[in-house]
Amino acid sequence: MDASDGTMAAPGAGTFACNDTGWEHNDDYFNEWVEVFCYDGNAGSIGESGNPTDWLLSTHKLTFSPVQTWVVADSVEIHQVFYVDEYNNAINRAIDSVAKEALEFKMDETTILDTVLSNGFFESDATLTGWTDSTANAPTSSARSTTFVMEGSYSAKMVSDGTNANWIYQNVSDYAKYLNKPYVLKCKVHTTTATRVRLSLDDGVTQVYSDYHAGKQVEELYINGTLDEEATKCQVQLRVETGSAVTVYFDACYLAFNHIYEYDLPTSFMFVHKFEIESNARDKFDFRLPWGYWRIVPEATPRIWFDPDKWAPTSGRKLRIHGMASPARLTSDTQQCSINPTFLAYKAAADLMLSRSKEKGDEFWLKAQALESKAAIERLQIFFDLPMGSRAILAG
Repeated sequence: MDASDGTMAAPGAGTFACNDTGWEHNDDYFNEWVEVFCYDGNAGSIGESGNPTDWLLSTHKLTFSPVQTWVVADSVEIHQVFYVDEYNNAINRAIDSVAKEALEFKMDETTILDTVLSNGFFESDATLTGWTDSTANAPTSSARSTTFVMEGSYSAKMVSDGTNANWIYQNVSDYAKYLNKPYVLKCKVHTTTATRVRLSLDDGVTQVYSDYHAGKQVEELYINGTLDEEATKCQVQLRVETGSAVTVYFDACYLAFNHIYEYDLPTSFMFVHKFEIESNARDKFDFRLPWGYWRIVPEATPRIWFDPDKWAPTSGRKLRIHGMASPARLTSDTQQCSINPTFLAYKAAADLMLSRSKEKGDEFWLKAQALESKAAIERLQIFFDLPMGSRAILAG
């Protein structure tokens, strides 16, 4: 057995006492064990660890380094051979080993129809992935917010610096396919300050601006234009112009080009079988796209293509994708995994044993082979059934 767990008592700087039965061992018993790890209890303690250096049975006191100061009733485990990170990595390698066999149903609603912008509704994460602060005159702050939300669950909050024009921007990487194409850029904006906030699109030849926000709280700003046939970029800017400090909220920002209906497919999908379209009512999906209206384009980043002769998406609507995906790696103790847990345990344990083997035939190697055989038996129970109409996702 590699580990013993216990409840902490009398914690100090780099020390604690543990009176649990599994810790009743002679002096110095734990001195050569590799790690003591706090897995539950005080939020500031969880995830911290140290290397045991001394064990005194009379006081049930463990000394470890580097120094951590934990609290009474924290839950700890002490490991003799393997570190917690090694356990976690071995489990994730076991998940990876059946990534194409243990597929699970997945539903994704992150694609916004008729837009070439990434994270235009600012739902992805707190750091506004896809958007960048202006380099020369960065705003005082820009971050995801729940204070004034116009679509979905979040908006983008920007605070100007009170001196310069500030903006956040996004470059459309594959702009060349849209040369000389008409576009519409729209964004919902909340501010009470008039004639300071507007949108812009810069194609390297011409920079076009929307009208200013009138300061009447929520307004939708827009630009109708055509990307220049000699454009060198396509940069969307959400701007606050020169003046005193202003707080503004942006949401539901999208850029659409006429008659080009292609969207990056979320990378975790291996098969897709159904698309549903959001109706006028937000988050109500009541239209299923017929099978012959779409196909998967096998590019380096696979894309969904919709036939413009059969259907045209409504700008700003969400696309719900149904399919099969590989199970995700685990990043926390509270996450769940759909893969047969017995297989994962045997496969991870085999990997750990093999990591300590120094030569074929030694004790660790033999244990690894035995565990690998058990994992192979459990692996036979891993399978999936593809829904009717599934199409495979192939990279170009």
